Amino acid sequence: MRMHSNVRLIRGITALLMVFAAGAMAENEPQRAQGLSVHSLPKHVVEARDPSGHTRPGYLISIPGETRPPLERPVVGSALELVAFFKKQTSEVRENGIWLLVATEDTYTREELKDIGKLKQLCKAEAISLFICHSVDYPDGWKRFS
Repeated sequence: MRMHSNVRLIRGITALLMVFAAGAMAENEPQRAQGLSVHSLPKHVVEARDPSGHTRPGYLISIPGETRPPLERPVVGSALELVAFFKKQTSEVRENGIWLLVATEDTYTREELKDIGKLKQLCKAEAISLFICHSVDYPDGWKRFS
């Protein structure tokens, strides 16, 4: 009888430790609100929506706590520029990665799709957390790529 209650006690302690461990792992997972939030702006969409040419196609960047309107936020034109920009951010931003929102694939040119592929390669090679979500799946469709 006593051995049976010890087994229950050990199982209970084990379950409790697993709950704490899961909570600790979740705390260490990157958080979008603390990472670099990026929208991929396809060239033909930018041209159609802003014939003035004020908005550039590429990667529209929002830094945590960003208060500037979208048209005043930085835009970089390539994966290499985006990674270079990311590396200059605070350690907290770098620890939380890049969160890229993309439109449907048919919205992009072949070159733009190649550049998104280049971003995946760079992030994997440089151990940068990269999360991508298609706009049709937003906000729950985030997938980790590196």
